[in-house]
Amino acid sequence: NTNITSSNGLFFISESNLSNSYDINYLIDEYSNQYTLTTSTYLNVNASTGISTYYFPIVSIPFNDLRVHLYSIAPPRPGFEYVNYIIVWNAGNQSISSATLTFNKDNALSIISTSESVINTPSGFNFEISNLMPGEQRIIIVTMQVPTIPTVSLGQLVTNTALVSAPVG
Repeated sequence: NTNITSSNGLFFISESNLSNSYDINYLIDEYSNQYTLTTSTYLNVNASTGISTYYFPIVSIPFNDLRVHLYSIAPPRPGFEYVNYIIVWNAGNQSISSATLTFNKDNALSIISTSESVINTPSGFNFEISNLMPGEQRIIIVTMQVPTIPTVSLGQLVTNTALVSAPVG
């Protein structure tokens, strides 16, 4: 058994003994939920026929994977602005015609601004996303005000959440 990884998809077998034979197969490992093989194995391949080329046709499986990431670069500090970055990412291979991002802020914070036009709610906002292509990301920057001490205290936990949802299918 030999495992071979090729950066360009090509591999050559040089054989001086023409009676040796090989079973050659191709395995999709990490992305097996997104792709399938129409032919994955060739049995008893030998060099007696001369130079031969074997193809492993890969077929894309429709795959939806909508993700959201919420993070900040610096922790919140009493009396200062606090910034959150929200990334909505289409990690699938199908376009997503519409989705809704829901952001809920901590009750102690107040939203000062957002980088996109959003629909404000009592607990944060909603952001409607349309035509998110495969691999595309949308970034929303949220700037919030942290109240001063004694309204908040040092070490107080701040919890913000982001949820992205798309229609079924």
